[in-house]
Amino acid sequence: MHTITLFKLDEAAWHALRAKLAARAPAARAWRARDENLMYVYVEAAEAELLPRELPRGATRIELLRHSRVDGAAAGQQARVHYVVETDVEPGYEDELNAWYDREHLPGLAAVAGTALALRYVDPIGSPRYYACYDLADERAFNSPAWLDVRATPWSSRVRPRFRNTRRTMFDPVLA
Repeated sequence: MHTITLFKLDEAAWHALRAKLAARAPAARAWRARDENLMYVYVEAAEAELLPRELPRGATRIELLRHSRVDGAAAGQQARVHYVVETDVEPGYEDELNAWYDREHLPGLAAVAGTALALRYVDPIGSPRYYACYDLADERAFNSPAWLDVRATPWSSRVRPRFRNTRRTMFDPVLA
């Protein structure tokens, strides 16, 4: 399975690590949350090994396993926003959650006009365990009628109430 490192940073930690990230992880993708002091920086595993293990205050390092990837209707276009849903699931519903994401939800949202890429990651040791990430080339995709149709299926209505410890965050790209 493909491994990626996610750095969750506050603004001060971002400034402390920014130069090292630029020098040692040039392919890193950095995003700033719209509504809080939070940044997510995704770094390929090989580049993450070149970064310090000891992090500044306000930084967390999480090793994620890529569960699935679906190119979107706008594949190849630059992502203007990054939407992340992090969640755990009620015990006994992991198989149902994974089947729903793999067969219906992730491909359905990827197919919405304006979605460039849909990814799922799993944190094998931490919480929240599941990360669903959507790169949107056009922010209007989010909550468009097509997006809402995918969210409103009977299967979605059965699975979503089993979510626990859920966090939804919209991010903007961080420009170098």
